[in-house]
Amino acid sequence: MTPAAASHRLTARMTNSSPRAQVPDPRLTLPIELLFVILEEAQYDDLIPRYKWIKNYTLVCIAWRNYAQQLLYTSVALHKGTDQCKAFIDALAAARIRDVEHATVLGASVRFLSISIDHQEIYADILDLCPNLRELHLVLYHASFRPEVLKRFAHAPPVRAMRVRTYHYMPLFQLLRAFAHLQFLEVDCSSVRDLTLELPPSPPPAWGLVELRYHSLRRATHAFVNWALSGTARSTLEVLRVTCPSFDVTELTSMGIAPNLRSIVLHHLWERDDLTTFKSLRELALLFPSVPNHAPTFHTLPVGVRHLSLHAVGSRDTAQAMVAAISAYQERSGDSLRVLTYHRRSESTSDLLLDAEALYTFCLERGIEFRLMDPPFGYYAGERIPLEPFDSYPQSVPLSTRRKKLDDGALPWRVRREASLTRRIVNAAGRAFGGTTVPSIALARP
Repeated sequence: MTPAAASHRLTARMTNSSPRAQVPDPRLTLPIELLFVILEEAQYDDLIPRYKWIKNYTLVCIAWRNYAQQLLYTSVALHKGTDQCKAFIDALAAARIRDVEHATVLGASVRFLSISIDHQEIYADILDLCPNLRELHLVLYHASFRPEVLKRFAHAPPVRAMRVRTYHYMPLFQLLRAFAHLQFLEVDCSSVRDLTLELPPSPPPAWGLVELRYHSLRRATHAFVNWALSGTARSTLEVLRVTCPSFDVTELTSMGIAPNLRSIVLHHLWERDDLTTFKSLRELALLFPSVPNHAPTFHTLPVGVRHLSLHAVGSRDTAQAMVAAISAYQERSGDSLRVLTYHRRSESTSDLLLDAEALYTFCLERGIEFRLMDPPFGYYAGERIPLEPFDSYPQSVPLSTRRKKLDDGALPWRVRREASLTRRIVNAAGRAFGGTTVPSIALARP
């Protein structure tokens, strides 16, 4: 039964269907605070909020309507230009005509705002309507901001978390200087069209960044990380995730932030990389843990790392070398490692995942929790590390209810499963075209 159906059944029990009896039976009435908790949880379908369900909740009764509307306004997405932004503003204006207090509550209910913006002032108007905004997701298509818009942004709500995807560097630097209260920042520059990265002459705001995530596959663009951490953030940063091939450990030590870091994501770890000064490190993720003729030995990894995350290491022999390195670290650190996450893609039914089996067997023997995060289990919508404080290792990640669990002694990827209809079509097309592969997404509905 879906949460929407359950809510309607709950309402049917609470109220008498007879038109003469409008007062619900007290024995079947739940406290309104408990109903609000139920509604807040019932909006999710396997980690994803279903706005259609929330709209249905607003139609159940007066007691549900106001709170369900607040849930609708909790997360707002405006990616269709100024017309959609005007519609959002007009909706709050219309609500203000009917009930000023309720309209104010709706604007104050916005916690997450996702929006594509350019140089126009209407986007600053949107921020002014959301005084309790907590997390801001932005897509920047334009080349620069107007000065009057930047002044408006400087008086925006004190947003604590921000995700930015930009196509030019200049508006990124202009925008960030206007948000001095940021604690969690994720920047995606993988689509930037500029050939070179020119840092601004002025330093970043005096923000207290706790977590910084930076994505760019172009070399020599990690200078953004140096700029973002060139001020007060050096003493506050605890989590750093850098997806850039030219960024390495020497960059961290030269910035003087090593003693504070508790979690790091790096492209690779070379033999010369010295991590002994990272005394507070509890998590280490390597996007490319092994390259030809090289596998990290972890001999400079500080004692106390509890979570190690590795992407595909390749062959079973490489996996065995990785097992030996992890085993040596466990003996040196007093078995501090508690969780090993392995990211492994498998598109072929003939792939036996021998490398995953080697790591899994090692973890099973040493009492380490093993997590296989990529196919054949797959990624599911909603499984993403949130931009918020954490105090556990590994960081808490919401997991789909469809994700299979690894039981002791079981190798679920060895169990032959019938391919889906889409996969069978892809395989047939590959055979028909001489072994080429048609991406699954090409067969999806538009």
